[in-house]
Amino acid sequence: MTHVLNVAFALWTASGLGLLLVEPSRFGWWSPVWILLFALAAYVGLVGKVGLASARVCAGVVIVGFSILLAVGSTTGWPTGPVRFTENSGPRVAGLFPALVPVFAFSLLAVCWQAVGALTPSVGRAGVCAWAAVGFSSTVGNSVVFLNGNRMWWLWNPWDAPVGMVAMVGALLSLGVVAFGLAFIFPTAPRLHLARWSSAAT
Repeated sequence: MTHVLNVAFALWTASGLGLLLVEPSRFGWWSPVWILLFALAAYVGLVGKVGLASARVCAGVVIVGFSILLAVGSTTGWPTGPVRFTENSGPRVAGLFPALVPVFAFSLLAVCWQAVGALTPSVGRAGVCAWAAVGFSSTVGNSVVFLNGNRMWWLWNPWDAPVGMVAMVGALLSLGVVAFGLAFIFPTAPRLHLARWSSAAT
């Protein structure tokens, strides 16, 4: 099942290259489907590493944790206001923020945790959580404009962002700190270190 989901996710991601040739407002359903495939692949991979019961707890805690942070950011504009995904991200919760954002955050943190654990298992639990948070924050920073409707996300220059560089850095640091804390929810799993290559690392 994990292999099938990884292949499906890879193919769907590759299909997104065609979207670069059309207006960003077209095919708005592509991003929600991408997030859901990503979430399924990450969750099934997590189940294979730590078991179904632990994966359920991890997913629930992480999604709730990011939901609280995003809800605060949606109402106050800080700390996560500058990095809210406002378009093309599926249904909204109470009209405040897209429901798929916490799911995306869980998926990304879970995959970062698996990747760091597979590549550098010797850094210890705190090290794995720290590097997972770094990977999470840097990827979110690169994904904000992509999930906001601008598919030319690699051309994004944060210096030109209307929220300003200080606000953006503050938001990413806030997300990174939360990601670091939530990464400790994932249990230490010896099976995670059987191979130094994984789809998560890729």
